Amino acid sequence: MWVFTARYGFISAVAARDKATGKLNGEIMLRGRDRTHLESLKAAFPELAAFPVIETPDADYAVRVIVPEKTWVRVATKLAREVAGYTNFKSETLRLQGPCLYERLLHSVWGVMRRLQTEGKQRAGEGDTFWRDSEDEA
Repeated sequence: MWVFTARYGFISAVAARDKATGKLNGEIMLRGRDRTHLESLKAAFPELAAFPVIETPDADYAVRVIVPEKTWVRVATKLAREVAGYTNFKSETLRLQGPCLYERLLHSVWGVMRRLQTEGKQRAGEGDTFWRDSEDEA
């Protein structure tokens, strides 16, 4: 799950695996590309304070925090409630964080994802295929 927040930044949340067995272990790995995003999240939510930020500079995401699933569910619920305070995500990010690289990159993400709407369905072989209907999958 990718979570873009106006206040804290970008977080990728995925199920964590036990290092020894490779099996899912009931924990969630919060990953970030910018340490300040995870640090600001931890500072805002006391239930995250006990879990360290782990540096993983050679991995796809440079930093991680591993938390119990129930902890992530509580934090994600609180994050969802923050949406009730604004009507435009990019404008709220600018208001809270000021002009910064994250705020500028949100416009790029918006533009890329807008292609789903503006380009519509495309058939296989005609460029990018965003999704397929049942007829295409046969």
